[in-house]
Amino acid sequence: MIKDRIMEVLKKKGVPIEKTFSDLGVTSSNFRSNAAKTPVSSDFIANIFAMFPDINLEWLITGEGLMFKTNMVPLDCYTEVVRENERLRNGIISKKKSINKETPSKTHCKRNDKSKIKTA
Repeated sequence: MIKDRIMEVLKKKGVPIEKTFSDLGVTSSNFRSNAAKTPVSSDFIANIFAMFPDINLEWLITGEGLMFKTNMVPLDCYTEVVRENERLRNGIISKKKSINKETPSKTHCKRNDKSKIKTA
């Protein structure tokens, strides 16, 4: 039943059940005893989903699949992240090349008479 799955979500998320029901405009008594067997309205499901958008609606309604959505990153966000990673990686590579050009490959050190190190 949907009400059982709603209770499961609330417990899994560790939210205060009474307060959540109050925010949704219902009482916990709607989820106990015989009242737990009565259906919920589509508005109530919409309100649950608005409160917890990571819930997998297919699971909530049918019990099929996973409780929560997984890897639900919109494609345009994913593409943007990939582009930003590529830009940063190229910047790092460019900096490394720049540093390598500025740093001599071999440094010769000599000690002078006063035990100070000089580079030649």
